[in-house]
Amino acid sequence: MQTRSVLFVLGCFAAACGQGRSDEKTDDRPVAAAAPAGGAAARGSAAVGEANRAAPTGAPTGAPPAGAPPAGAPGGDIVRSPDKLPTGAVAIIGAAMLSSPSFVSDVALSSSGQLAMCGDRHARLWEVATGRLLWSQRTPGPGARCALSSDGARIAVVNKGKSGSTDISVHDWKAGTHADSVTPGSAPWFGVDGAAFVVAKGGVEVRDTATNKATRKAATPGIAAGLAGDGALIVVARTQVVRVKPDGASAPVATLPASIEAAAVSADASKIAWTTGKQTGTVDVATGAVAPLPDPGGKVETLALSPRGDLLAVGIEGGLSVWEVAGAKRLWGIAPKRRGLSPAVGFSPDGKSLAYIETRTAIIADARTGKAPAPQPRHFFAGWTPAGTAIVVDDASKKVALDVATGKTSESFEIEKDPPGRPAWADTVVTGANGVAMAYGDDQRDQCAALKVWIAGKGERTLAKPRKCNEEPAGTWHPGPGLVVVNAPSPEVRDASANAVRFKLDFGPRPLTAARFSSDGKRLLLVLGPGPAPERDADVYGEKEPRSGTRLEVWSIPDKKMLGSLRVEQSGVTAAALDRSGGRAYLGWDDGTVSIVDTTPLAPPRRLGVQPAPIQDLALSPDGTLLAGTDRDRSTTVWKP
Repeated sequence: MQTRSVLFVLGCFAAACGQGRSDEKTDDRPVAAAAPAGGAAARGSAAVGEANRAAPTGAPTGAPPAGAPPAGAPGGDIVRSPDKLPTGAVAIIGAAMLSSPSFVSDVALSSSGQLAMCGDRHARLWEVATGRLLWSQRTPGPGARCALSSDGARIAVVNKGKSGSTDISVHDWKAGTHADSVTPGSAPWFGVDGAAFVVAKGGVEVRDTATNKATRKAATPGIAAGLAGDGALIVVARTQVVRVKPDGASAPVATLPASIEAAAVSADASKIAWTTGKQTGTVDVATGAVAPLPDPGGKVETLALSPRGDLLAVGIEGGLSVWEVAGAKRLWGIAPKRRGLSPAVGFSPDGKSLAYIETRTAIIADARTGKAPAPQPRHFFAGWTPAGTAIVVDDASKKVALDVATGKTSESFEIEKDPPGRPAWADTVVTGANGVAMAYGDDQRDQCAALKVWIAGKGERTLAKPRKCNEEPAGTWHPGPGLVVVNAPSPEVRDASANAVRFKLDFGPRPLTAARFSSDGKRLLLVLGPGPAPERDADVYGEKEPRSGTRLEVWSIPDKKMLGSLRVEQSGVTAAALDRSGGRAYLGWDDGTVSIVDTTPLAPPRRLGVQPAPIQDLALSPDGTLLAGTDRDRSTTVWKP
């Protein structure tokens, strides 16, 4: 079955293109990534052409600043070299570089050219010069915070554990080892030498980097903390700053003018930055002097001080400004309300460069001028031609056909012909091997409303709205070649041409994750997610099978009966595809796995490969020999099953 947008552009899922927050499910398995990050595109309406990056005020885009870690990316983001591809892959289109598949809350640079970034469920370490993904891990919950040692050897990650505790792990990414523990705080900071680090934003403690064991604890909680050269622990509480000596004796440093919401301590613990959200200022730790900062132009969300405390980066909603602490002089900034700009900011260990996040991608700028390298071109997979070449779109919406086997491209290529008479409102066309061509408005699929379709040779039909709908998580309508699965408390398969019910389905307590028809309209694959926990220990459904994991069902449309069902322990299917005959299915998972499922007879999934981010879309080439997997990095890996 060939499903296509009339514009031949696969766009972004909600929160996938900008700096959106993700509600995807996850697990705590690390993802090793030695090759350049690969992944995919997505389906929707506005995927290509990221917002043009405007230069900061007073900072024209130019060459990389002197003293900055090497920035930018390799010569291209289309990868075909076998030694840079995962086993089973033949190409990567739009390879991700210096990016994250989810919202970024922390970004940090090392002196040896690495960039760490973490946030909702993902922590990553990149090599800046090459754009190579060195290390990646998925966290069990959202809101991960991280810190990178100045030499780039270790990364500390703090996140909420499955049991509700706050877990902390220190990773030696080169050795592939980690030390795990729990902590009363929620945000880590490394000192200058990297032998120890502090955890604050809650309980405050000093931890040994090598063992991840707490060596000291402060008596009072703090929003931020740092280690001074003399071993003193500088703790920033809501209304005051306190110095805690190694022997536990404490002394006040300064009283803050109001209760604060966020703070930062320089790596040498000589300066403190604080904010109430509306009022922002600094503290000189040596003298206790409190200095206000002029209004940065919006509600302050994050703060970062350079290692020696001479520069301050202020992250506001959709904006950024950098200040010279002495004299509170504004050096440069980005106007607020810029779509896709994250408040995450971090200085390099020498204080010469600043990393910030835009559209989930790191920008490395000169800390004093804001100058940054011009963005590298980005390409996106947009679909298949009838001949089986990949349609690739660049930032300027220019389309070419790419032969993934030879690497040859052509600006002239055939596209699937539009069915004559297709109305303008029907922007998505489903063409089946059964000769049925059906079109509908893609924005209707998720709505609990009537579905209007157009069928070539037969005209328009309106399928009645179900009495109730199961809109989450998969939407109400799942169209195929003249057929539709209705996701409702009483699910069913409808014949769109006849506008009649073909047969009823029964999902039990499980939600529908995906429904896919074979091209000939004879097979149906249903993917059902985990059901809610039963209200009592035993129920009728629970006696048949556990509610956890994923249930797969294969149906014969002509016979109106189930051909097979299978429950697997893993949950988290995010994409599915079914080949022309319905004999083989492909599943994409939220841990980046792409798996094959033989359906005659129905067999357990077997792994085809793994991508660095959750899979969002799977698209088979017309002859079924290639599979394009698009992930939340907005890059596509082309697999040869």
